[in-house]
Amino acid sequence: MQPPTFKALTALALLLAAALSAPAQVTQALQSPAFPVAAGTTLEIRLLIVNAGTGPADVKTPALIPMLAATPLGARAFALRRGTDEPTVVTVPAGGFSRVVYVVPVPPQARGLGVLAAEDPTYGRIAVEVVAAPGAASPSPSSFAASAIDAPPAARTPGGGTTPTTLLARIPFGVLPHEPVYFSLGLHDRLNSRFQLSLKLRPLGPTDERVYAAGSFVGNLYGSFTQTSLWDLESESKPFFDSSYKPAVMYQRYDIGHTFLGAQVGYAVGFEHESNGQGGIFSRSMNLLVFRPSLRWA
Repeated sequence: MQPPTFKALTALALLLAAALSAPAQVTQALQSPAFPVAAGTTLEIRLLIVNAGTGPADVKTPALIPMLAATPLGARAFALRRGTDEPTVVTVPAGGFSRVVYVVPVPPQARGLGVLAAEDPTYGRIAVEVVAAPGAASPSPSSFAASAIDAPPAARTPGGGTTPTTLLARIPFGVLPHEPVYFSLGLHDRLNSRFQLSLKLRPLGPTDERVYAAGSFVGNLYGSFTQTSLWDLESESKPFFDSSYKPAVMYQRYDIGHTFLGAQVGYAVGFEHESNGQGGIFSRSMNLLVFRPSLRWA
C-alpha cells in the first residue's frame, strides 16, 4: 500500500476545514404561548432559534427585545426580558434548534386578545390572550392595550420613561398623515379644484403615533406641514388662484388613558404659522397657539 501523498493530505485537510467552517443558517422567531395567561402574573414567551446550516452556531441572545402591544383600543411599547437562568450565548447544533425564555409582567387590569410585535422584524409577532385571574374583580373598560404591559425596569430610565438617546438609537424616522388630505373638483364659472396635502413627522419617537414615549417630552413632539391650494384647471396655463402654507410644531398624546362616551381621549397642543407665502401688500399670515382635543372610537 502506497503512503498518502502530500497532495492527498492537503486535499483532506481542506475538506475538513471546509466542513468545520461551513456557514450556519440561523433564524429566530418568538413563539405564541399555547394557553391564555392570567392577569397579574408573569408572561413567558420562548424565542425559537433554528440552525439550518451544516455547522454549529453560537448565537448571542439579547437581554431585552423591544416590543409593541397592539389592540383595537391602542398600542403601548414595552420590552421582553431574558429569563434570569437563560444563557447569554446559545450553541445550536447543525440542523438543530434551541429555545430561550423571555418574561414580562402582565398588569392585573389587562384583559383580552392582543398582538405583540417585535420592533426588530427578525423576531416576528405573536398573539397573546389575557384572562382574569381566579377571583379577580371585573376590569375597567381600558382592556389589554390601555393597561399597557409595562417595560422591565432595565428598559426604562429611573424616572420611568425612555430617554431621547434610546429613541434615537432604536426608533426609525417616520412620516404620518396630519390634517385631512383631499382633492376636489368644482364648477363655478370654470373648472377648478381645491386640494390639501398635510403630513407630520415624529423624528425622535415611535413611528406609530398610538405609542406614547413615556417620560420623554421630545419623543412626543411632532413637526407638520399643510398646504391648501385653489387651482384653475380651465385656463391655458392652469394657474393657482391661491395657496396657503402652514408649518407647525406640537406635542401630541394619541391616548391619555381615559375614555369619554366609549372613545379614546387624546390631545395636541402647539404653535402654527399660516401664510400665503407672499410679501408686501399681498402678504397674509397669522400665528396661532393651538389646542386640539380628540375623540377616537375603535
